[in-house]
Amino acid sequence: MLNTGVSQQAFEEVAGLNQAFFSLLRTCCGDDTGAWPGLQPATLNRICLLDGESVQRLSRLPFALFSLRLHDLPVWESVTECGVSEASGPGAWPDDGSRRQQFLVVALGTLRDMARAEPLSTSLLFGIPRDFATAISRTELAWLPVIADAIKPWLRVRHADRWEWWEAIVTDAALCRPGVAQSHVGVHLSLQRALSLQNARLPRGRLCRNR
Repeated sequence: MLNTGVSQQAFEEVAGLNQAFFSLLRTCCGDDTGAWPGLQPATLNRICLLDGESVQRLSRLPFALFSLRLHDLPVWESVTECGVSEASGPGAWPDDGSRRQQFLVVALGTLRDMARAEPLSTSLLFGIPRDFATAISRTELAWLPVIADAIKPWLRVRHADRWEWWEAIVTDAALCRPGVAQSHVGVHLSLQRALSLQNARLPRGRLCRNR
């Protein structure tokens, strides 16, 4: 994944979205709405304390660090079918164009454009089946605000239940450490979802490993 099949442009696009996502997370610090990302409060507070260079290092991990349930094709199909119905035509941005809404529109637009140009890269970096990446590429631009409003409850940090992993990647970023082991875990989890192997028993325990 890191050597073939994924362009540098795709990595840069994901890094940009990750950085925008962390900017959104940092608006939650000390806010009653801070529970939506799914992180432990202590980890969220540590992200809020990171300097710009540390946030950039964290953002450049080779996979998306936010989740939109992109592995759940039936749920997404129901949303897109409702979103593009003739009766509900696109209008003003729902929810007054909130910060989360704005991030989601940008993320969906980037995901759509990446899926058109590089469906394989999109599948690997976002952890979604390739056929679904192809389907996303067909989404009409005008419907993105409607879809963004529908999926807003799904926006969370990726693998929010893996608290120790999040603590480790945030610490590595803050201390300017390579964090190779944690990066490999993230790549492995992304590949599992891209290949629909979440529940598979792998012969060596993971799809990628240090050599």
